Amino acid sequence: MAIPIHSWLNIQKISEAISQAEMTGELHLVGIHLDQIPEKIAKLTDLKVLNLSNNYIDTIPEWVGSLTNLERLGLGDNNIRSIPTSICQLTHLRTLSLSWNQIEVVPNEIVRLTHLQELNLSGNKLKSLPSKIAKMNYIHILRLGFNKLEFIPLEICLMPNIKHLTIKGNPGEHSINRVAIDRSVKIF
Repeated sequence: MAIPIHSWLNIQKISEAISQAEMTGELHLVGIHLDQIPEKIAKLTDLKVLNLSNNYIDTIPEWVGSLTNLERLGLGDNNIRSIPTSICQLTHLRTLSLSWNQIEVVPNEIVRLTHLQELNLSGNKLKSLPSKIAKMNYIHILRLGFNKLEFIPLEICLMPNIKHLTIKGNPGEHSINRVAIDRSVKIF
């Protein structure tokens, strides 16, 4: 069976990028029509940055949770429907982008990401948030825009380090009493 030229180029690009990632600690496979996360990545245990944005990925495999040195994970603009709880084992994670997917539920275990500073969940199908999300004390930037959130808990605006909160495009974007919020928090 012949391999189409674009598939062969992707295979070559992935192999080259993985080889380079072993040296740099960063892997960027953006916009190359991936429909799944290559299992070869599981062996890159020293990886600090993994960016697989703008592909066709629909599932995050459980083994992603074994990449415990990850500090930045970008999976925006894919077709992901759920977040596996194994992702909550990435305790060094500082930035997590899952924007513009098909996610309906955020697992409660996300609060285990105790070093997370930026969380982008914009453009999904979220109707509610985990009750303990406001306990994520390190969050500086929280992007929740363009979901289906009917209610935005005030506690989110009162998170100790929150500086930027995006809630625009949700049915409940006007449910927040902005008077009660610290003026240093920028709400969009």
